[in-house]
Amino acid sequence: MPKLKTRIIDLAAAARVSPATVDRVLNGRGGVSERAQSRVLEAAKRLKLNRVIETPPARWLNVPILMQSPTIHFYKELARRFGDHEMAMRQLKVRSAVHTFESILPAEIAEQIERLAAGADALVLTTHDHPLVRAAVRRVSARCPVITLASDIPASGRLAYVGTDTEAAGRLAGELMGRFLGPQGGPILIIKGYHHFRSHEQRERGFLQVLREHFPNVRIIARGDSREDPTSTADITRDVLHAVPGLRGIYNTSVGDEGVADVLVAETKPDDVIFIGHDLTDSNRRLLELGHMDAVLDQNLAGQAARALQHVLARFGRAAAPSPILQPTSIIMRENLPEVI
Repeated sequence: MPKLKTRIIDLAAAARVSPATVDRVLNGRGGVSERAQSRVLEAAKRLKLNRVIETPPARWLNVPILMQSPTIHFYKELARRFGDHEMAMRQLKVRSAVHTFESILPAEIAEQIERLAAGADALVLTTHDHPLVRAAVRRVSARCPVITLASDIPASGRLAYVGTDTEAAGRLAGELMGRFLGPQGGPILIIKGYHHFRSHEQRERGFLQVLREHFPNVRIIARGDSREDPTSTADITRDVLHAVPGLRGIYNTSVGDEGVADVLVAETKPDDVIFIGHDLTDSNRRLLELGHMDAVLDQNLAGQAARALQHVLARFGRAAAPSPILQPTSIIMRENLPEVI
């Protein structure tokens, strides 16, 4: 024990923090700023005391992961990716169970966030940016670090956002749509998910910017709001196809690609309508293979789950902090589908 005490004192001096701060980092007790944790970890490397940092954590951390129902393909895939890390997290004494929202009503989401965070050491969250939700995250963040995932909630006190530049992803979708349709352009439909989801709003904004700047003949003649209900995308698509003969493109910013594809297959000829969506799942992978979708813009949910958990581990001194750089968006088409993992 005296040897460890000496190491703590030496490490505190090298990191220019108190011995109590070093002790909190070593034992994962929280209450230490990211800057102080970084100093301790860097000093440990300089002094070659990494073994001190790598000793098993002293206590279990409870880190709930909160998202919408896994009956939606996107959230099912996201939950699976967090499940891939369950064993590794348990070895680091972290419980990271997935929980789902009981409702999409902002007041009920805010209540569930506060209820779940009451017994949590940290919280990973993917939901929409509504004033009631933002206020709940701000209250929770004062006592429990929050990581927002896939769609950000800025000005909420959250510790970090893990995801892509969603406006840039929308611009990429606009570039693809414009190039697929060619100089003649034509009428297209945009389907949004839920209007409070920041990622959906930013995707639409980027998409529109590119069309205005580079593809003025691509005309948006309809917008639909699926409210994250996959079955409604089929109704929106069917209604617009019947109302707009010669529809040439559909851009879905959210979930429900299978509903769009079902209607296109039933009521159009192959290649009549260009269809672009987001986030590679088992469902839209099949649509790409069959040629029922033209492109999926993917944000690498496996990488995001890993990075979100790394932020939590870093916050409690159990891992180095991940890069703050946003993850890139990948263009996935039939000919470059990655292997199933």
